[in-house]
Formats: sequence, structure tokens, C-alpha cells
Amino acid sequence: YRGSATRTGAYAQQTWSPGGGVELRFGGRLDSHSFTSGGMAASPYSAVAFPVFKRARMSLGWGQNAQFAELRQLLSPARVALPPERAVHFQAAVDVATSERSRLRVEVFERRDRDLLFRPRYEPRIDNTDRIVAPLLPAPWVNSLNGRARGWQAMWQRRSANGLNGWVAYTYTGTRYDERVTGRRFVSDFELTHQFQTFLSYRVRPTVNVSGRYVHATGLP
Repeated sequence: YRGSATRTGAYAQQTWSPGGGVELRFGGRLDSHSFTSGGMAASPYSAVAFPVFKRARMSLGWGQNAQFAELRQLLSPARVALPPERAVHFQAAVDVATSERSRLRVEVFERRDRDLLFRPRYEPRIDNTDRIVAPLLPAPWVNSLNGRARGWQAMWQRRSANGLNGWVAYTYTGTRYDERVTGRRFVSDFELTHQFQTFLSYRVRPTVNVSGRYVHATGLP
């Protein structure tokens, strides 16, 4: 493939603080791509944050997002009309100040995907009658994948101008995708079901800082 494309877009955001520690945020963006059909792709979002009690604050967020195909997909020999991929995000989180320098954050999230790009005929497979189906070459890209990812995360963090800083977090994520052409159902290639992370930083002197990070996860190596 060889070619070029033009992407244009605009972005706007507005934040209101009506009082009582409440914060409202609305915004969105418009994008277009010279190689795709369907006109402009809109990505609106909204969020609200408010105090639950003296040391706790809750935030809720929602957004719709669009992502255009890459040039190698739009200009491949087996190309078809490829509208942008879509995703809807939901998020709810609670932040609790456990002390003057530390906090605990618990968050739940979900992402619902539709029209994701996939090549259903690209790999050999076994059909419902245990027959081996040979791959189709070249296999076209199509918007045939729908699915979702959901999970939760808990994080404890300490902040200090001097001494020990850092955070410890655990995240659980579960995914499921449905492919419309072949009827297959599977988890995401990039799913990290369990993920434990820790980051520590210590200021030895005003000009010397030592830090380290450790991650353990199950899923994609």
C-alpha cells in the first residue's frame, strides 16, 4: 500500500463548580478522515464529582469514543469501506483520604465496543463440524467485532515532598468479544485478568531520588 490521508478535528470542554464541592464537566470532539465514509465522528463525554462525606469524594464518568482505521488497513488490497470503531466508557470511583498524605481509591469500569476491525478469514480454524477451514488470502478487514471489558481497581497512594512516596494497586479485568462473520466468541488478546502493581520512590537528598516499579500480571506475557 501507499498513500496519504488528512485528519481534521475540533475539541471543546466546559467545567462548572456550582458549589458544595460539586464539579460538572462536559465536552467532546469531532473528527473526520479523508479515507472513511460517514462524515464526522462525534465523541461526547461527561463527568461529575461530589463529596460523599468529609474525607471521601465520588466521581462518575461516561464517554463515547471513535477511532479511525490505520492507513495500512484503509489502503490494503483487500480493503472495504471501514467506518470508525466505537466504544462507550462508564466509570465510577471513590477517593478516601486515609491521612493527610495518603489516599485510597476504588474504581469500577466498563467499556462496550462495537464495529471493531477484524480479519475473520485470516487464520485457519475448525468449524462446528470439526472441519479445518483454510485461511483466505488476502483476507479483508471488516468491522465485525463487538465486545466489552469490565473490572475494578483498588489503589493506595502516599504523597510527600520528602521521604517515601508511591502507590500499590490491584486491577481485575474481564473481556469478551463476539465476531459476527464466523460466530466465534473469545477473550481479548490483550486481556490482563489480574494485575498487581507497586511503585515506590524515596528522596535521599534534595537532588537525589531513588525509585522502583514492580508489576505482576496474568494474561498476555
